[in-house]
Amino acid sequence: MMKKVYKLVPTSEPHHYTLYQNDKPVLTGNSSAVLTSLANRIAHTEKAIRQHGGDPLIETSMEGDVQIVTITWDGGSNTEMRCIGLSAEAWLALEELAETTNSLAKTGRFAGQPSWRALFRRIAEGDLVIQPRDAEGRK
Repeated sequence: MMKKVYKLVPTSEPHHYTLYQNDKPVLTGNSSAVLTSLANRIAHTEKAIRQHGGDPLIETSMEGDVQIVTITWDGGSNTEMRCIGLSAEAWLALEELAETTNSLAKTGRFAGQPSWRALFRRIAEGDLVIQPRDAEGRK
């Protein structure tokens, strides 16, 4: 079971809070900014879990004046999900590299097809080593 915990803790200043994610402070500010950030983080986490086939359980509770939002899901393994923003050109380059290196999805709807996720996995596991090109485009 995997878990992410958000805590909304009031500060000494009226209408100001500190938002914690897994006990690490991520934002302190007025209630509007902090609550918006909390809502966005919950929505993003839920979306990411669902995109990876999970079914998140979102629970809220109060401990004194601290609001706690706990998201749990069955990850199936100890995997960590992260997000990276890239340009359309960069994503196309990754997809082309996945095809060139025969990095194929093993499961899911696109099993057997080139996959940037499979490419990343192969690089992370040391199965595939990418060498940079020099200024003239040679390896």
